[in-house]
Amino acid sequence: MFTPFTNPKQLIKEETQERLVLAQLNKLKVWGGFLLILALVLLTATLAVGLNLIGGAATLLYAGLGIWLITANRSITFDASLQTVTFSTRYLLFEQKNQIILFADIKAVYLDYEEHIYPGIKNIIHLQERIWRKWFIFLNLNTTETLTVAHHQRSYPLGQEPVLSKQTTAWEKLAQKICTVTGKLLIRTPSVPGRAPRTFVDIIDQILQRRLATLSAADKLANQAIRLRSHPTGSLEILVNGANYRDLNDIPDPDIRDLIQEAVDEWHRFDSVSGIEKPLISGGEPNET
Repeated sequence: MFTPFTNPKQLIKEETQERLVLAQLNKLKVWGGFLLILALVLLTATLAVGLNLIGGAATLLYAGLGIWLITANRSITFDASLQTVTFSTRYLLFEQKNQIILFADIKAVYLDYEEHIYPGIKNIIHLQERIWRKWFIFLNLNTTETLTVAHHQRSYPLGQEPVLSKQTTAWEKLAQKICTVTGKLLIRTPSVPGRAPRTFVDIIDQILQRRLATLSAADKLANQAIRLRSHPTGSLEILVNGANYRDLNDIPDPDIRDLIQEAVDEWHRFDSVSGIEKPLISGGEPNET
C-alpha cells in the first residue's frame, strides 16, 4: 500500500509565460498560533482573577500579534520581465520585500534529493522502520551562495512510501518551470533518482537543447535536429539531422558549429561543479577531473 504524496505543483500560486510565483514555507504562522494560545491563556487567567486594564491590554496585544503573524504569507516571485527573483512576505494588506536576486546573479538551478531510513515509534509497544524523503530546489549564485526556493520533507512507514518515480517526475517539472522562466540550466544532483546528467556530454546537450528551444521560428537552426551523446568508447558524438560527426570541426555548417561552441562555453562557466567531467571541444576522450 502506497501513501499519496503532496504534489509540488501545489506550491505554484501563479504561473504565466513571464511570471512564476511559489508559496514559501512560513514559520511565522507557528509563532502566530503560539501567540494566540498565549492570549487565550492570559485571557482565562485575567477572567479568573478579575478583569483589569493590564491583563486586557496584554491579551489584546498577544491576540493582535498572533493574528498578524498567522495571516502572513511568504512567496517567491520569478519575474522574466524584471529579470528578478523576489522573496516577499505579505501581512494582511502590507507586503515586505525581504530579498531581491537578479537573474544575472544566478548560476544554475539545482534539484536535490535525500533519503534516510530510521526506526520510528508507531505506538508504545510497536516499533516500525520509517523512510524520510527530502526534496530541494535551490539557486546556485555566482557568489557560490545557495538559496532554497522549494523544499518538502516527510516520513512514511517503510513499504508504504509513494512511488519514487512519480515524485521525481513531479519535482523535475517544477524545477524545469523555474529554469524556463529564469533561462538557467537545471542540474540534478547524483542523488536524484532516474537518469540525471552526470557527464559533460549530458550537461552540454541539455544546454544545447535549451538554446535550440529559445530560437525564433525564423532562425534557420530552429528546426534542426542537433544532439550530443557519448559513444560507448567514451568519445563524443555529434548528431546533426541524422549525420554523425566525431569532431566539431567536421560539421560543414558554421552556424551549427558556433551554436555548439556557445553551449560548450556556457558549460565552462560551471567548472566549479564537482563530480562532472570537463569537455574537449573537438570531441575525443574526456579530461579527468
